[in-house]
Parts: sequence; C-alpha cells; structure tokens
Amino acid sequence: MRFFDSLSLRSRFLVAPFIGVVLTLIIFFNSQSTIQKHLGLLRQINQSNLLQVGEISRTVTLLTINHEKLERLVESAEKIPDEEKTYLAGRIILDELHFLEEQLHKTVGSSQKILDGVDVFQQIKINFNRFREETIHVIQLSTVRPELAESQMHDSVETLWTLNDLFMALSDSYVKDLTEQSAKVEDSLYDESTLVNLSAALLAIMIISALYFSRRMTSEIDQINQSLIGLSNGKKDVNLPKNSRKSNSMHQLYDAVYTFKRSLENNKEQQDKLNQTVSELTDSKERYLNLLDLVPTAIIAINDSLEIILLNKAAEKIYGYDSQETIGKCIEMLVPKLHRNGLAPSYQTFIREQNIPLRTSSGKPLIALHKSGKEFYIEVTAAKLTLANERVTTFAVTDITDRIRAENEILHKAHYDMLTGLPNRFLALECLDEGLNESSNSNKALAVFFLDLDGFKKINDTLGHETGDKLLIEAGRRLQSVVGNTDTVARLGGDEFIVITPALENSKEATLTAQRVVDQFRKPFKIDGRELILTSSVGISTFPEDGDSASELLRKADSAMYSSKESGRNTYTCFTECMNRGVSRELALEEQIHGALKREEFRLVYQLQVDIRSGNVIGAEALIRWDNHILGEVPPDEFIPIAEHTGLIIPISQFVITESLRMLTFWQNHYDSSFRMAINLSPRLFRDPNLISFVEQALDISGVSANTVELEVTEGVLMSGHSFIDDALAGLSNLGIRLAMDDFGTGYSSLSYLRRYSFDTLKIDQSFIRDIAISASNRELVNAIIAMAHALGLEVVAEGVETQMQLAFLAKRQCKYAQGYLFNKPLPSTDVTEKLKQQKTDHCAIKQLAVHS
Repeated sequence: MRFFDSLSLRSRFLVAPFIGVVLTLIIFFNSQSTIQKHLGLLRQINQSNLLQVGEISRTVTLLTINHEKLERLVESAEKIPDEEKTYLAGRIILDELHFLEEQLHKTVGSSQKILDGVDVFQQIKINFNRFREETIHVIQLSTVRPELAESQMHDSVETLWTLNDLFMALSDSYVKDLTEQSAKVEDSLYDESTLVNLSAALLAIMIISALYFSRRMTSEIDQINQSLIGLSNGKKDVNLPKNSRKSNSMHQLYDAVYTFKRSLENNKEQQDKLNQTVSELTDSKERYLNLLDLVPTAIIAINDSLEIILLNKAAEKIYGYDSQETIGKCIEMLVPKLHRNGLAPSYQTFIREQNIPLRTSSGKPLIALHKSGKEFYIEVTAAKLTLANERVTTFAVTDITDRIRAENEILHKAHYDMLTGLPNRFLALECLDEGLNESSNSNKALAVFFLDLDGFKKINDTLGHETGDKLLIEAGRRLQSVVGNTDTVARLGGDEFIVITPALENSKEATLTAQRVVDQFRKPFKIDGRELILTSSVGISTFPEDGDSASELLRKADSAMYSSKESGRNTYTCFTECMNRGVSRELALEEQIHGALKREEFRLVYQLQVDIRSGNVIGAEALIRWDNHILGEVPPDEFIPIAEHTGLIIPISQFVITESLRMLTFWQNHYDSSFRMAINLSPRLFRDPNLISFVEQALDISGVSANTVELEVTEGVLMSGHSFIDDALAGLSNLGIRLAMDDFGTGYSSLSYLRRYSFDTLKIDQSFIRDIAISASNRELVNAIIAMAHALGLEVVAEGVETQMQLAFLAKRQCKYAQGYLFNKPLPSTDVTEKLKQQKTDHCAIKQLAVHS
C-alpha cells in the first residue's frame, strides 16, 4: 500500500470510482452483446400485432352494440311509426357504422392475411360492406314499412355472425404468433445464466473495493477532524500523529491545523477588542431598531446575502412572524413558493444597480406569504441606506390586499352576470372574438347558439321574480352541463343566453349540441317544490359559413332564434340566407320609418261603412298607408309591428287621429253631419299616459261630436288585463267616444270582455264572413254573434263582405252595417268626397221627386 500512501488526497478519491468505471464497462459490453442477440426476437414480437388483437376485440364489441341499436330502432318503429324520428336515429347508427369502417381499415390495412388459403382481410372488408348495406336497407324499411324491417334483420344477423367468425380466426392467428415468439425469448433468456453470474461477481468486487478504499481514505481525515473539533470547543492541547513522510499530502494538512492552533492563541487579544466594538455597534443598532418600530409602515432590511436583518413591528403585523423567527433567514421565506423563481436575481440586480427600483416583470403587485400560509398582495418601495454603520437594502411594504380585492370584484362585476355567475355580454363578445381568431388560424368551425326561454315572462309575472331568478340560475347550470370545457355559456340579459362552441371539425356538429340543449330544457324544472315546464328556442349561426365577425354571427343567431319562435318554439333553427334577407328588410324598414312622418310619406285611405238596408254610406274606417321613396309601398302588416317595436307607433297614431278627424270635420260640414269615423288603436297606445288628453285635445280642435268617433280595440289588447288598459278605456268612454271591439271571435274570452267593458259596436271578423257560403257552422256562428250583440244592445258591423250572397245573409239576420270590397276598396279622401257628394245629390233628387209627386 506504499503506492496508495504516496498518492495525493485528490488521487486517492479517484481510485474507487476508477475501479467502478472499469467494472461497469465490462458489464456494459457483455450486456450489449446479449441485447443485440435478443433484438431480433423482440422485433418479431413487435410484428406479432399484439395491439391489433385488442383492436379486433373492440371492433367486434362495437359492431354488436351497433346492431343492438338497430334492433331497438326496428322495434320502436313498429310500435310507434315516426318517419322523421326513425330517420334521425338511423342516421346516428350509420354514422357510427361509418366510424367503425374507418377504424376497420386502420386495423386490417391494405395487406393480406392468408389463413387456410383464404385472404381473411379481404373477406372481412367484403362482409362488412354487405353488413352496412343490409343495415341501410333495414333503416329505409323502418321509415316506410316497419313491418318488413324485422324480416330483413335476419340477413344482417347472418352477416354479423360471419364477421365475428372471421375476426375470431384472425385474433386466434395473432395470439398463436405472439405465443410462439414469446417462447423463443423465454428460452433465450434461460441461456444467459453465465452473464448473470459474471455481473454478480463484478458487482461484489466493486462493493468490496469501495469499502476498502473509503476506509483507507477517511482514517487520517477522522483524526484531523477530531483535532479541529477540540480546537473549536476551546481545547488548547490537541494531539496529531507525527508523520515522517514529508511527501504525504496529509502532512501538509497536519501543519495547517497546528498553524490554526497558534493563530487562535495569538488572536485572543484581538478577539477581546472585537467584542468591545461589536457591543458598541449593537447599542447603536438597538437605537435604530427602536426608532423603526415606531414607524407605522412595514420595514424589512436585508444584507447582500439576501438574509433578513430587520423586521419592524408593522412588518411583524403584516406577515405574522416575530422578528426573531425571520432574522438570518432568506427573504424568500416571505414569498410563496410558486413566485420564488427568479426572485433572487431580481434582488441581486437591485443591489448591484442602486438606481433600478425593484419591480415584478409584469408590473403587477407583488404576492407575499403570511406565516399562516395565506397569500396577500403588497406594494414595495426599495432603497439602499446605512443602518448602524452597515450598508443594507430596505423595503417599505404596504398591504394592498383590500384594494386588489375591490378591483377584482369590480372587474368580476363588469364581466360576469350577477345572478347566474355566467359571463355577461361584454365578456361573451371577447370570448367570441378569441374563438374566431383561434378557429381561423386552425381552419376549424365555430358555432354561436342564441337561446331564449319560452314562456319565461308568464312564469315571472305569475310566480314572481324570485322564482324567475331561480329558473334563470338553473337554466344556466343546465346549459353548462351539455357543453364542453372549451365552450362558453353566457347570459346576455333577461332570459336570453348564448353558447359559443369553438374548434368544431364541421358545422354539422353544432346541430348535435343544439339538440342536446333543447332536450335538456324539455325536462321539468323543480323550483320550490313545483315542477315548471320551460322550453327553449335556439338559433344557430356558424363560422365561416354565416360570417367572420362576432356582431354578425350574434345577429344571425338571433334571427335564427326568432325563426324557431315562429316555428312553434321548443326547437332549434340554423341561420339561412332567407333569414338574412328578412333581417335586411327589417333593418331597412327600421331605418326608413324614422323620419317618415317628417317626410310626409304616410297617407290615409278609408274603408267605407254601409247601411245594409238603405245602401247609404254612413261612415268610414281610417287605414294608414306608407309610400317610401326607397322601399316603395310598404304594407301595414309589415311596418306597423316595427313601429310598435321602435315606439314610433305613438306619433304615427297621433297623425292618424289628427288627419282622420280633420277629414271627418270636412265631410260632416259639407255632406253629412252624422257621418262617423272608425279609428284603430294600437295596443302600444294604451301605455301612453297622454292618450286621453291627446284625444280630448284633437276633438276640441276638430270640433266634431265625440259620438261620431269610434275607436276600435282588438281583443288582444284586453287579454293582458293591465289596469292602465281599464283606465284608458274608461277615460275614452267618459269623453263620449264610441268603443268598438274589432276582429270579434278570434280571441279566447270575448264574452267576458263584452260584459266587462262598455262597448258600443261589435265588428265580426272577416274570416267568419268569408266562409258563410260554404260552412254551415260559420253561418250558425255569425247568426249567434248577431243575436248576442242585439241582445246586449250593440251595433254590429260585418267586415270583409265581398259577395251579394254574403250581404243577403247578413240582411236577413238584421245585421245593420257592413264594409268590404263588395262596396269599395280602401279609397283616398278625394274619392270618398266624390261618393259623399254624389250620395247627397241623389238624396236631394229623391226629396224633390217626393215633393213633386
């Protein structure tokens, strides 16, 4: 061992690892030869298609499940024939079969598998195609002739059994190949016992060498360590073994220890002086600490090693630590673990460059860690200063947690609906913009669903807003339950929601989501022990087919939703260009109707009312027409709903009342003082608090008698039951104006309205008059209406009279007045004037003839 003793300390530590490396290389090269030997066998096992055995089993299982769905489809079609439902269910089965076909091609590929002289792969493909065609035939029969579909099922069952047999044969072949190759590997492994024995022997040598050399290396170091421990404990006499071999590196270490011992003895006097200086510094430091404890701001000081040297009372309160718990510790203890990465370099940068303030890279407030583990927000101001003759870095810390929470709460309220907790319109539009960018970059589709709850207002009005709020919350939960994690559900306001589904493979996926949404709302809502039915109407628009901007997609989805409403509700509708044209038309109408009164585009025409017995014109109904310089002549049934929606119906109705009373004044003064005018009142007018005062003022200006003015009210106005409607009708009646119920018989509770309100006239809807000649039930109904009106003391006006047969029937039933195309179409005021002039002339001629006779 003289050679070992002559080595340096560094060389001694390298002996054992060197022996380990040599032995490891020997084991490595022996193992490498064995691995190369088995590599071929492992490749053969890899080619045994172990994964395909599992895939074959999965394919067989999915085929069986698909066929069971087909059986249930046939059984359901026989019990309850529904061609559309059967077609949709069959479409799902065929889509699953198409997916299985793709998986099958991936499994068998384009190669061959010959078993008993037969290409099994080719037979599987042939029989799968036959099974698919038979399934299609069964589904087609189920939609038109369900009784024949079951017999067709037998062919598909036989084909399915044939496929199962082929898959089983293929699976047995793969398992057999795998078993044979595994046996080869196992036999080969048993032949390598020599390598195992050699490896064990080399490892034993390595362990023994490591133990021996570690003991040789550490024996002298242990002796020196014991001496150093004695010196550190204050012992003056320590013994070190004498070593005469000057070349031994350990002798140099012995000399260093002796030198250290002598230095301790020589520096005792200097240590005493140092202790005195430290005591003076400590007194000075304590004065600074007492002063900092009085400061209300949290102060923390660290040295250049990032160790905390000061934590005043205010800082103790913020962080929850006593200063003694932190002094000497790294400042990282006051920072959450997730935020410690890069913290030390930030402090070091500040320490090196004193003019650079300490900030986070994002400019956000810092996050601090309380002793309890709770995180909170702080703002920090840092500076370099001298504390008790020591240069330190100090931090003034302010707890801003309450401010951050308030800001976050304000931000949350700005982006989320307070009732449901869902994103609001603002955040939804941001999500939609982001989804459009992602879908555009990835060439994916995106769908927007605009959803409105059917009948929500009725529930809200009858059961109260609290119940309505609970319904909205539950509706939001149901929507979230049927969409994916990457989808967005938002509440736009009221009972309107939107769903955004990005990253779709194609637009057809949107209809599946829409169907799930509609189905989810068909289930009753259980609110406060009651089961409430609340369906939904859904409109769908998709990117890129329907648009590439958030506003455009939202607008088109809204249009599609209204189409669902018009289709009977409780369904979904995809946006079409036809809707787009309708929306464009509606937008053009809304744009042009503003200012139409100022441009004098509205005019009145008059449907004359005739006394059936005498044939004389006794009055007229004022009807409004709109001739626009861009859109041309716009029908009333098209622009009046828009006027009501925009609120313009009030000034338009005021124009109708003013203009019709102006003409009534002229006709009464010149031709017939008893001539009367019928004017339709929009339901929106009853919400106008100035209705009564305006009508009273118009009567005063025109000078006509109130009993020659008849205001027509539709039954739909009365059905709402609002108190302001009762007040308005009572006020009009008090003015002496006649009231007429228009379109009688088309509502639900007409008789109760006749009993409740003081009507003077009842107008029979033209739909009943039109069918008098062909429908006995209509004749009896009209007869009953006339008899009932006479019994109640009401005048009867028949609308829509077009034939002499209808007029004769009404005359026989003593209906007094009629209007319709049999007499004239709606006429401009000049034509009405001519008719009244002619009628007056005829009356004068008859009187003169009577006088002469």
